[in-house]
Amino acid sequence: MLKEISDVALTAYLTLKGYKQIKPPKVKGGIVIFTFDDPNNKIATETIRFFNRDTQVDALELVELVRNFKSQVSILKRNAVSEVSNE
Repeated sequence: MLKEISDVALTAYLTLKGYKQIKPPKVKGGIVIFTFDDPNNKIATETIRFFNRDTQVDALELVELVRNFKSQVSILKRNAVSEVSNE
């Protein structure tokens, strides 16, 4: 099953937990969407654990991934605006 996520911190957390993105991120209505493979339907549970702060991951790795994903989001949004203005 596919799960679309737009939250950068959650995307970083899921990546650290071993979930794989199966498509490149895309811009949908001005929001960047990351698509994960969720064959066992466990992302919903991990999402609840993340927002309840009921989990542990390496803080430095999480911060690094959040920075990387924020950079990707910025670039994707900039490119999306450029493509719209060039049409």
